Amino acid sequence: MATRKDLLKAHTFIAQRLVSALVDRDPDNPQPPLRRVGTGMFIGVMLGVLILAGFGVVGLIKPGGSKNWQTDNTVVVTSDSGEVLVYLGGKLYPAHNITSAKLASGGGEVKSVKASSLRDFPRERPIGIKLAPTQLPERKALVSYPIRACSVPMPGRDQTRATTLEIGQGAVPDTSTAFVARGDGSTGKEYLVADGTAYEMPNHAVAIQLGFGEQAVRPGSAFLGALPKGPPLTPISIPGEGERSQRPVSGVDPTVGTLMHVDGPSGTTWYVLLQGGLSEISPVEAAVITATSGRKSQPIRAAEANEARNAKIRYAGRTGMPAQLPRRSATPGIETASVCATWTEANQPPRVAFGVPTPPVDRRSNDPTLADVVLQPSLRGALVRHEGAVGPEDPGMLIVGGLRYGIANHDAKNALGYGEEVPADVPAQVLRLVREGLDPGQSLSVQAAQQQS
Repeated sequence: MATRKDLLKAHTFIAQRLVSALVDRDPDNPQPPLRRVGTGMFIGVMLGVLILAGFGVVGLIKPGGSKNWQTDNTVVVTSDSGEVLVYLGGKLYPAHNITSAKLASGGGEVKSVKASSLRDFPRERPIGIKLAPTQLPERKALVSYPIRACSVPMPGRDQTRATTLEIGQGAVPDTSTAFVARGDGSTGKEYLVADGTAYEMPNHAVAIQLGFGEQAVRPGSAFLGALPKGPPLTPISIPGEGERSQRPVSGVDPTVGTLMHVDGPSGTTWYVLLQGGLSEISPVEAAVITATSGRKSQPIRAAEANEARNAKIRYAGRTGMPAQLPRRSATPGIETASVCATWTEANQPPRVAFGVPTPPVDRRSNDPTLADVVLQPSLRGALVRHEGAVGPEDPGMLIVGGLRYGIANHDAKNALGYGEEVPADVPAQVLRLVREGLDPGQSLSVQAAQQQS
């Protein structure tokens, strides 16, 4: 009779054959099927221990290690603390910021090393421009337009407004709204803002004539200063005004200075009578003449206008005037709403809109001509220059972190990594909203960045 031991051996034998048949497809294999797995695991663990031990021995013999940063004009950034240094002429100089390091090295390669690799290397006195940007955007992160300046009412402060400036962000309105702006103070000047341009109105009667008499916004000096300026809305000079014209229109007052208009399918054309006949003027200039002189325009036919047309002076108006009569905004409460001007490209007036969402204002500038808040997308900057600057000779200026920094020359521009980037043209009055990041007379230059302090 079989004992329990015999039964256990028989069960183990049968189980081993079943496992061998399943794993090795050979039930008669005398080797245990999982023996190779265990052996491989043991060998792998032992090899790992030996490799780690080898690295440990190398570390004891040659601690610290890397010297690949010891190349002239190299920017060194410690991976442990983020400290920025520059290796120049065999010496290691701490730099005040990454911008100074890039300038001082002439745009050298940036290498990240452990602080232990620098432990025994002597350091010189720090170099650099203390107020230079601590963040230097990459070339592909430079974005200038759209630019949006806003006048924002301050909660709980009667008639007090702040100015915000957003660079490289902000929605662009489809159309532009006209309104009358009034400067600060009891004697503040009035402006007609039409097509994104501000036209000074010395006479309030012009605002009344245009339909803006009781509607006025006080957007603040900074916002008004950023808008492009057109010619003042004063009457045009009319030689011989009050005399009899040598080429009058039949049935209409022949006095020089008389206003006339022709209604056509594409709109109304306005004329003023001169000594030599009718000369065209803009609709706004016609409204200015009516507001200041009381003379109303007389309707005539197109054939009469062509017959009496002044052969020498076809157009008597000034350039830069609105092409159409501005329309008053139907939006209620614009006097207390935010108003924003958005520039989409260079050499174009902005588009003006009311009630636009604006960034919060948590601080105020001491200078009323500066923006209180300047915002840019995270980790981005703008390379710009004054509109109308002299071609490629102007290296431009860098706007980052809400401040602007002048770039001394093309050597500095190349060192910063922007050598092939063309600065965007931005109106000078818009750039003046941004506070200078450096002290007066300073700029981002290689020479200044290499100075010890």
